[in-house]
Amino acid sequence: MATSHYSFWLMPSVADRRYWQQVIHDLAAEFEAPVFTPHVTLQVGDNIDSGNIEQLLMTVTNKTRALCLQIDAVSYDTQFTKTLFLQLVESPEASQLSHALAREGLGTEDYLLNPHISLLYKNNLSDAVKQGAGEKIQVPGWTVFFDELWAVECPGKCLTHADVESLKPVAKVKLERPPLP
Repeated sequence: MATSHYSFWLMPSVADRRYWQQVIHDLAAEFEAPVFTPHVTLQVGDNIDSGNIEQLLMTVTNKTRALCLQIDAVSYDTQFTKTLFLQLVESPEASQLSHALAREGLGTEDYLLNPHISLLYKNNLSDAVKQGAGEKIQVPGWTVFFDELWAVECPGKCLTHADVESLKPVAKVKLERPPLP
């Protein structure tokens, strides 16, 4: 079987994904940037056997409940994939899922989980422009609900518009819904 580089994405629920996808689309149009799917990267891994990736995801997520992460702030950085982003509060559930992926060989135990949802990937924007764009972001609530885990085939590093366009989801697993109160 072929091996490749993968990112493992915690995906917002349909309603949350729809809202943040529109924000990403609007920012991409404004700044001539790539469009991508909102997500939290839980792990990344190299040389992963693509033949059993879906089965490994099902093993990792067995009895894993959907989770909610709290939004801490809208922020920006010099890193291409964090030009403008929602910083999320770390949670034990997200950390456990990240470590479970590593235990199954889908990442590394030393991966530093920094939960965030990127909203814009763009090089060479000034801090003032990024700050101004961030101040316009409407945050409809201070939590995001996540109910899926995706395996995404990707280049070793995501540094350009073309790299973003090459991202390819290859497996998707639903997380168990929590019981109703």
